[in-house]
Amino acid sequence: MSTTSYGRTRALRAAALGGAVAVGTMVVAATGSPASAAGAAEGEIYVVHALAGPAADLAVDGEVVDDAAAPKTVIGPIKLAVGTHEVSFGAVGQTPVTASFDLAAGQSMDVVAHQGADSGSGTVLTVFPNDLSPITPDKARLVVAHTAVVPPADVRVDGAVLFSNVANGEALTLVVPGGTYDVDIVPASTSGPVVFGPVALTVVAEQLNRVYAFGSPDETGMDAIVRTSDLLVVGAGEPGSVETGTGGQAAVAADRSAPARVLPGAVGLALAGILTLGGIGALRSGRRGRAVS
Repeated sequence: MSTTSYGRTRALRAAALGGAVAVGTMVVAATGSPASAAGAAEGEIYVVHALAGPAADLAVDGEVVDDAAAPKTVIGPIKLAVGTHEVSFGAVGQTPVTASFDLAAGQSMDVVAHQGADSGSGTVLTVFPNDLSPITPDKARLVVAHTAVVPPADVRVDGAVLFSNVANGEALTLVVPGGTYDVDIVPASTSGPVVFGPVALTVVAEQLNRVYAFGSPDETGMDAIVRTSDLLVVGAGEPGSVETGTGGQAAVAADRSAPARVLPGAVGLALAGILTLGGIGALRSGRRGRAVS
């Protein structure tokens, strides 16, 4: 039987549609959709031993994930189903501290065992959520938290106080250029003595960088716990050159789409201050972790 031009056109359209459906099916099978992807009903946590002193047993929902974990140990990511979960921190010779928290689909958080602002305070479990949203090339998402045995403190960059009166259990999330910055910490509203630093803090570009102040300047000395995890990178980096043509139109179009340039000098220095230990930030809102007990 002969096929008319109209019939051939319909056949070609049907074949193209069938191919598109087949490709789409393969893509869904390979990557999954938000509703059906593996792990869509899961979240993740990291458990951080940020308490100077003895080793501890760390358990999640009654299952030990690390027995006799040393201070500064980071365990994770631990994948958990959506719902309520329990973390137990049992330091050797001490009564275990247990805390419950709710985990949503796709959520990531750090559960940190640390001490309060003074040496007489007990162990505190604080939940710090992780921002896993995409980031642009050469930038880093930094989260710094004050989990050391230190009263409210000021953060200095090159000797200048940029952020003041930061309290234990507070944290700040910022997007900054990757790089290395020199910082130190002093008691709030003073010029010293220095309780931590100066140190060179390296922030890895295109990753989530979590930094926890750790220890006590009077007893164990202070240090930092640092962990990183990958982030999705979106957008283009700064172009090395732009083809402008002879009329300038290409240059105008490039200006509309090019990413903002990172300013050197004082602006970079101001950003560096935000990176320092101790949950640094100029704003109080949104800085506090959620202490659970």
